[in-house]
Amino acid sequence: MTKDLAGRALTEGEFSFELKNVTDPENPVVVQTGVTNAADGSVTFDAIEYTQDDIGKTYKYTIVEVAGAEGGMTYDPMEVEVTVTVTDAGNGELTVTPTYPEDTEFNNKYEAGDSWTPEVTKVLLGSTLTEGEFSFELKNVTDPENPVVVQTGVTNAADGSVTFDPISYTQDDIGKTYTYTIVEVAGSEIGMSYDKMIVTVTVTVADAGNGKLAVTPEYPEDTEFNNTYTSPKTSVQVTKVWDDEDDKDGSRPKSITVQLLADGVDTGKTLVLTADNKWMGTFTDLDEYKNKKKIVYSVNEKAVEGYTALIVEKDGQYVITNSHKPVPPPPKTGESLGSYSWMGMMLIAYGALLLIRRRRRAMD
Repeated sequence: MTKDLAGRALTEGEFSFELKNVTDPENPVVVQTGVTNAADGSVTFDAIEYTQDDIGKTYKYTIVEVAGAEGGMTYDPMEVEVTVTVTDAGNGELTVTPTYPEDTEFNNKYEAGDSWTPEVTKVLLGSTLTEGEFSFELKNVTDPENPVVVQTGVTNAADGSVTFDPISYTQDDIGKTYTYTIVEVAGSEIGMSYDKMIVTVTVTVADAGNGKLAVTPEYPEDTEFNNTYTSPKTSVQVTKVWDDEDDKDGSRPKSITVQLLADGVDTGKTLVLTADNKWMGTFTDLDEYKNKKKIVYSVNEKAVEGYTALIVEKDGQYVITNSHKPVPPPPKTGESLGSYSWMGMMLIAYGALLLIRRRRRAMD
């Protein structure tokens, strides 16, 4: 009989066979075991001797393959039944006639398999990296003229790891080398600089035996995609308006200080507004976003004694109106005495005039 192996080359002594005498099916007898194949696939048992005591008898034998435990190997469960008749050929010779079935070839199949899981990493500068934020694509470029997209839309984890689905290989890939590229699919986020790096990976496939493959990926030194986020800039304009009857009482300060707040928190940035800058100023070069969330800016005026402030915002421009009701100033000391003296002299003169008139009337 013969042995055939699909999936890889057959080697001498690789498979084992057993011969049983099953003429009495209730009492089968192992005649030979541990017989192995030759390199060409032939399987030859030792000769079985017969004597004149066997003349006229018929014997039944079965030949089976002893299944091994090699991984990836499918063993043929076929049972070859052989019938042997013994007759007298005369002159001290016997005629031994075996009858074989049509199929006497044991066919095994070897299927080795393994896989490779492509991996790279992602780093984001200028902001906090979030899960699923960036997308990557894997191509098979073994044939550079006919690249094939293997996987796309694979995204990063929160820790920056990027893991593709495993790529499987079989015994058909043994001895082959494959080339892959991994790139980041650039998005359109404002302020984001996308890494244009191409990671090229070479994968070799070899037979490791026992149904296993040795899949060896060779990565370049740099497999980290680095993006940089720079927030767009914005500005906040502030205008001061005075509602104090043109500073009638002179209580208006020479300057006021405006504080800038981001999401309600003091940034430490200030503007000093004066008449010289026409009571106007602008906070410039401000990040519009923090961790890609828009920052809400507001302003606050340091309190001005005697004034109340009203802050109104429109389209990022703030108008601060300070209101104050002037009080008439008290008269100066010199002016007060002069007025009282004049009034006193008038009263004295008027009293003297009345006294003169009364005396004239009395004399008349």
